[in-house]
Amino acid sequence: MMKTTTTRPAAVAPSLPGGGDGVSRGLGAVVDEACRAVVRSEEAPPDGSGAVAPADCASLAETLPSSPVGEGAAARADRGGPGGRREERAPDGRAVGAPSCATAPPVAGLTGMSTCDWPGHLAATVFLQGCPWNCTYCHNRDLIDPRAPGVLEWSDVLAFLGRRRGLLDGLVFSGGEPTRTAALPEAISDVRALGLAVGLHTSGAFPSRLAQVLGDLRWVGLDIKALPEDYQAVVGRPGAGERAWRSLGLVLESGVDYEVRTTIHPGSAATDRLGEIVARLLAAGVRTFALQQAREIGTREGFRADEPGWDDRFRALAAEVDTLGFDRFEARPAR
Repeated sequence: MMKTTTTRPAAVAPSLPGGGDGVSRGLGAVVDEACRAVVRSEEAPPDGSGAVAPADCASLAETLPSSPVGEGAAARADRGGPGGRREERAPDGRAVGAPSCATAPPVAGLTGMSTCDWPGHLAATVFLQGCPWNCTYCHNRDLIDPRAPGVLEWSDVLAFLGRRRGLLDGLVFSGGEPTRTAALPEAISDVRALGLAVGLHTSGAFPSRLAQVLGDLRWVGLDIKALPEDYQAVVGRPGAGERAWRSLGLVLESGVDYEVRTTIHPGSAATDRLGEIVARLLAAGVRTFALQQAREIGTREGFRADEPGWDDRFRALAAEVDTLGFDRFEARPAR
């Protein structure tokens, strides 16, 4: 299984070589041409979405009674109250498991331990219900419907995290699209009160709420699915491209650690215009990028993530992107 990770020192002017080794004119040539077009037109960089996980990531979902984070009423009663153990407190004095938000986020699931949802960190991942977009390759389709209720209590999630302090580096909010949830800022505060860092997976669909929480985040994984003009074909909603690229600008301006990632599959706009996407990301100041190969697992009926020779083409595209000047680049094949 191919997995390429490259880390480079920061470069003032990244080299954009030509030559394509037979891959769609060569990404280097496309990037070089697109960058020259940006300079000629004096176009300003854009100031302004749960990604496909790497196939080889180690994700260890803990099995607990009743629910992924629940304990059952008897066990919860034993944590405190009459005759129970002394109530555990978070660093800010709040009881562990006592949320600050009046309206709890709709929790659709929890992964108790993951090494891939936040690169370089051991984190739990909570999945929030609801997403405004309908991406062609979405592999969490059950999480799209915003009317579906959550299946886990937020207080149980906090209690679970409280018991894992010292074992986890932090929690990642994923989805769905977590920034659609009005309770997200307070939920982030709840997690930070436990002494845990917070990461976020987002498609950038709600730039205003993203801006609201960026100061409390340690890391953001942002999906850039296509060029702005191609977004509607990918997500099925008008205006999505402007929102996503505006969110990119917000992340870059914030100074928070981040990863931008693009997912490709045969015949997609992102595949056909990958060189232009890369050029625009570099022009915007993106230094950390991942190229992901879509998978069919969990996607809509009729979606095809493969065709003869596609694995070889993905590897070739990834090898070209690796030469184009990102400080950190990772290729994530589907298998």
